Amino acid sequence: MRLTTGFVLLAAVFCNGRESRATITAYTSKPDWSAAVNGTYASENFDSFLVSNYGSATLSSGITIGSTPAAHGFLTELQTSGVSTWHDQTSAGTSDATVFDFHRQLYGIGGDWDLTSYWIGTPNPLKIYLDNTPVPQNVTTTQFFGVVSSVPFSTIKVVYGGADNGYQNWDVDNLTLAPIPEPSSVVLATIGLVGTGASCAVACVRRRRKVLVG
Repeated sequence: MRLTTGFVLLAAVFCNGRESRATITAYTSKPDWSAAVNGTYASENFDSFLVSNYGSATLSSGITIGSTPAAHGFLTELQTSGVSTWHDQTSAGTSDATVFDFHRQLYGIGGDWDLTSYWIGTPNPLKIYLDNTPVPQNVTTTQFFGVVSSVPFSTIKVVYGGADNGYQNWDVDNLTLAPIPEPSSVVLATIGLVGTGASCAVACVRRRRKVLVG
């Protein structure tokens, strides 16, 4: 399910650079999110890491994770649970946050979120920021949740989204990352479009001349 409306033209991102305001579309359906990024994305299942401590981790893919307070976040590999996820607890407070740094520009991010692990009762929502831009919708339950943004971003920050002074335990797994294409790819695609347009124009002129001569 797509939670917000509006189609994002990626050409505006690639050709015009960063925009002053981001158009962010949220999805709770992975197939819908995948279609929005043209099925092109990388996956991260937290199975392989270079460094793993309480509060921080560096994954083999280059993603770094930092959690404040440090004691709240960890890879579940540390608990030998048999399932690799990033587990965390987010509480009310300005300094309580978890940051995923992807060290590259993305325009889409998704993941399988679980707000029921280590939790009894109705889950409290999580608020996500793309760099410093808040996503309009919160993560509210155990489901896929993903976004596509008109402005590239390289980090996401997860904070407590509840209205009271509570907290929320959560897990995330199977991250899906839609990176901004390399500049060479965009240039080639643009050249291809221009070439196609020029070829059509030439063909139309030739057909018109043939009709006039005939």
